[in-house]
Amino acid sequence: MVHAQPGDDVKHILRPLDRYVLTEFAKIFAVTALGFPILLIVIDLTDHVQGYLERHLSTRDIALSYLFWIPDSMFMVMPKGLPVSLTPAGALPRSAILWSGPIRRTRRE
Repeated sequence: MVHAQPGDDVKHILRPLDRYVLTEFAKIFAVTALGFPILLIVIDLTDHVQGYLERHLSTRDIALSYLFWIPDSMFMVMPKGLPVSLTPAGALPRSAILWSGPIRRTRRE
């Protein structure tokens, strides 16, 4: 009698191709979710650095204001970032396995 291991049923929920697509989506989504707000902060900081210097704000105050601004920037950017992560323009086209069907070779005699 074969006893099932605790993680065996979890491995069979997702097929290898499903796992691959899900991990590739998660990677692209994570880069998008982190990259867009950082890019937005860098752009905003370069636009407003002159005003910060004129008001003699400390680096700590500027960093703290951008830290509290991250949730708002995520709210602004994520509707644009989600479609980017859903497009297969990321890492998926690198794999020829996804686009080629099964190769059937028959032996002719």
